[in-house]
Amino acid sequence: HASDLVFWQLIDYWQGPIHASHCNCRALVPGQRHLSDEMIKAITEREGVIGLVFAEGMLNPELNFDTPDAWPQNARRPMSAVVDHIDHICQLTGNCDHVAIGSDLDGGFGREMAPVDYNTIADLQRFLDILDRRGYTTENVEAIAHGNLGGVLYDDFVRAYGQDDPDLLVWRAPSTVMNPALRADRLARERRLDPTRFAREYEAAFVDNVAAFLPAAWVDDAVVTL
Repeated sequence: HASDLVFWQLIDYWQGPIHASHCNCRALVPGQRHLSDEMIKAITEREGVIGLVFAEGMLNPELNFDTPDAWPQNARRPMSAVVDHIDHICQLTGNCDHVAIGSDLDGGFGREMAPVDYNTIADLQRFLDILDRRGYTTENVEAIAHGNLGGVLYDDFVRAYGQDDPDLLVWRAPSTVMNPALRADRLARERRLDPTRFAREYEAAFVDNVAAFLPAAWVDDAVVTL
């Protein structure tokens, strides 16, 4: 939810990875809430990840996010519209390493603003099938579903602690390893996430390594989140 001015200030002040947790592409849908191509490149150059939104107001090219009074009362777009934004970022960056699921379907509105072929959270599994039909490989789909974002969080944990933690159980998709030094070890282990341990120690990393450098309102854990 950062304005253009705040976005570029954040880029200037923060030298680490950027997690744009729920943003779409301004090239496809107008409005300052979305990311311009220049912003997308800035995030991906920082080895960041962009989570794509499933809400009608951020998918319909006939709408301007900045004028919500003009939005329709019901969604018109299917989940495949989200893939259009993923396609745009992948074409812009030349790979699938920087896209993830952001959804934003967390209760701020009802079913009426979700994609027309989305009824419950279980339908995100069908979204993975849509990616497959659009030509994304199994490795790409795994990276988009969890590998890209999980890897950014894990890499930042390692950066904060200065070493790989053998007890931190994190799986990382092999297609998108942000830190080459961890590639062989990570591919050999292919771990699963322990949410309780990760959340506790990740929060400690944030307190110890980030709070002193940036205003707390700008930071979500140890990765700056837009």
